Amino acid sequence: MKSILAVLVLSLCGLVQADEVNLEYQSKLRPKYPLALLKSGVSGKVRLEFNVHNDGSVTDIVALESNHREFANSAIYAASRWRFKPWEASAGQPVVVTANVELYFNGGSH
Repeated sequence: MKSILAVLVLSLCGLVQADEVNLEYQSKLRPKYPLALLKSGVSGKVRLEFNVHNDGSVTDIVALESNHREFANSAIYAASRWRFKPWEASAGQPVVVTANVELYFNGGSH
């Protein structure tokens, strides 16, 4: 079976630590494995950076690292659809936080 393994940097039980906020997914679209790369057995990694706003929305998504542009495009598209649990902005809780995620595309069989 072909698989995509998503690993969140600084994650524990679906949480992401970004500045002073624990980010928890409300919805998380999995990136699609580009068909040509899947058929060719090409594996890869994409490292994304993005901003999460206190309403849970995701903006300013950038691929910091990727071994293949198609992986980066798929990861960016998926991340643009992610939503996180909203939080109250206050002196100790910022309105926007920057987060990083690493997504692994494994073209091998498991």
